[in-house]
Amino acid sequence: MRPVAGRDDRVDDQHFPARLHRAVAVSEDLSCPLVIPVVDDVLHHVGVAPFWNDAETCHVIGKNVWKFHAVYWPALLLSAGFPVPKQIVVHGFLTNEGRKISKSSGDAADPIEYVDALGADAVRYFLLRHVRPFEDSDFSRGRLESAYDADLAHGIGNLTSRLTALCETSCASGVDADAVLPAPPGYHEALESFRFDLALATLWDEIARLNRELGVLKPWEDVKHGRFAEARASLEPLAARLNCVAYWLSPFLPRTSETIRRALTATPTRRTAPLFPSRSKS
Repeated sequence: MRPVAGRDDRVDDQHFPARLHRAVAVSEDLSCPLVIPVVDDVLHHVGVAPFWNDAETCHVIGKNVWKFHAVYWPALLLSAGFPVPKQIVVHGFLTNEGRKISKSSGDAADPIEYVDALGADAVRYFLLRHVRPFEDSDFSRGRLESAYDADLAHGIGNLTSRLTALCETSCASGVDADAVLPAPPGYHEALESFRFDLALATLWDEIARLNRELGVLKPWEDVKHGRFAEARASLEPLAARLNCVAYWLSPFLPRTSETIRRALTATPTRRTAPLFPSRSKS
């Protein structure tokens, strides 16, 4: 073996597993663009062999490199004696304000800017709900802010603030933290198909139903007239359903989920601060 030009690290024959020689033997030319990165990857996986061999591996790649990762990479893994990934998920591209993102042009959006302005869970929500996993999708400040206002501030945020405040005022009992919580219909099927957008849609459908039912029941009228037992009878089932939403939301928006569940499982229920404060419109 010879060192790779332009690199400081070296490949030592005596520490190079014999089974990997078969993978390297594809070419004697170490400048070959196919062999070098693949050999580097195979060498890396030698160090994590226990994890790689035992895990339910899923390979997530961009649509422009599917051939390399779906054909050549599995062939080299097999040659080296490693199992191939159980699944390969090929995702689309993300554009920025309608423009293709290029490394050289430096026109990629800085996620830290948006996390600082709106919070990590808001950015997570947009990328998981409004970016289609298998299609090209566009990121823009306007789309992010619209999703924040409609789905987060006026959706789950407003529902949680109203419901927890009413529960606290009426001294509603906290939700059972150990209760078995069924997922909304279609949630698991969407996750198994890597459709995170559709899994979140099932949760937001339930959020919309809860908002409508809260408006129909009007428990604030009972609270206003001191009918706290009647208010609790309306509020506690709604709180249990919101707790269920928060439970299944945890893989997507962990901080939001934790905040909602902590408030709803307290005894008595405690109101939350605004989860997604309204933006100042300048």
